[in-house]
Amino acid sequence: MSYQVCDWVLPLPADALLGRGHLGDGVIDFGPVTAAVAAAGYDGYVEVEIFNASVWDAPPDQTAATVRERFAAVFGGRLARRAVSSAGG
Repeated sequence: MSYQVCDWVLPLPADALLGRGHLGDGVIDFGPVTAAVAAAGYDGYVEVEIFNASVWDAPPDQTAATVRERFAAVFGGRLARRAVSSAGG
């Protein structure tokens, strides 16, 4: 089981399922969502899963660096013990 995160980017592309972006690129307020997940007792994996063609086309090392930076900026130490990243493509 994992807590999967990505951001919802607007305007949505023609295929709305590909409208997911790096944390901080979209409109999701992760503070309340993450607080609710933690309050429910979850302390497992946090998986960054982005469905977005431009992210898939970027160099993998660039994507990994962006995921690490954004994850730290959005979550800090909250739920960060067991972070996992997935390209989704």
